[in-house]
Amino acid sequence: MPLSLTAHASKTLPTIAVCVAFILFTPPIIVSAAEPAQAITVQQVSASRSKWRSPASGKVRVLKPFSKPAQRWSAGHRGVDLATDSDNAQVQAPAAGTVVFSGKVVDRTVIVLEHPGGLRSSFEPVKDPLPEGTQVSAGQTIATLDPDIHHCEQGPCLHWGVRRGGDREDGSGKNAEYINPLTLLGRERPSILLPVDGSFTAG
Repeated sequence: MPLSLTAHASKTLPTIAVCVAFILFTPPIIVSAAEPAQAITVQQVSASRSKWRSPASGKVRVLKPFSKPAQRWSAGHRGVDLATDSDNAQVQAPAAGTVVFSGKVVDRTVIVLEHPGGLRSSFEPVKDPLPEGTQVSAGQTIATLDPDIHHCEQGPCLHWGVRRGGDREDGSGKNAEYINPLTLLGRERPSILLPVDGSFTAG
């Protein structure tokens, strides 16, 4: 027996109402505005890295690369050793910042810069460093390599470390996180060549 118009409507209307409610109250599946923000962040990071430069003049030659320790207290090489042109080469700021430490650490003089974004760069062994509180720009001379301390067996070199989160005035401490300084020179993984003399060249 065919359904009456009234009975058909009574069965159809609830279904229509459910569909309308689903359409009205279900969030649309679209790409949110948060996704473009990620691209902007990547661009900002790239732009920040492009402002960094080597603290040693000339082509970057790495005598000893960065080796992150498995634990904060474990052995490792918390920075890179860069070859310099001479025993008394000028040390230049790799990026704009402020001198937050300038003094002796054990047997050598160390200078530490704090950069925008919370990163801190340390350089050793140096002499005649700029005093604490000095604001510097990228490429500005901040110290001179100390010729009396031979940090590398291969020849004169500058140790450059970068870290964030250190709770001591020199940027160190149990909360310090060390990162590879070469990643700040514009490449996530810089190409490293191994010449016959045993040094490394990052190109």
